[in-house]
Amino acid sequence: MGMTPTHLKHYERLQKCLKMVQGIQDIKARSTLYKIYSNCNDAYIAMDREMVECRRLSKVTHKYKELEVKFEICVNEFEQWYLMATLMY
Repeated sequence: MGMTPTHLKHYERLQKCLKMVQGIQDIKARSTLYKIYSNCNDAYIAMDREMVECRRLSKVTHKYKELEVKFEICVNEFEQWYLMATLMY
C-alpha cells in the first residue's frame, strides 16, 4: 500500500524532534520547545489513529492526508522555533 513506510518516517521525524528538545540546555527554551513538540505529538497521534481506519479500508483516507499535512506544518514550525531557540540562547 505504500503508506506504512511514510508513516514510519513521520514517527522517526517526531523522535528526532524529541531529541532536539532534550538537547537544549536553557530551561526556558526547552519549556517552549516542549510545548511545540506536544502539538507535533498530538498531530501524530491523531494521524496514527486515522491510520487504523486506513488499514481497515485498505486505502489512504482523505482525513489521513489532511492530518499528514497538519503534522508536516507542526514539525516545520517546531524546526523554525528550534533554530530561533539555538540562536537566542
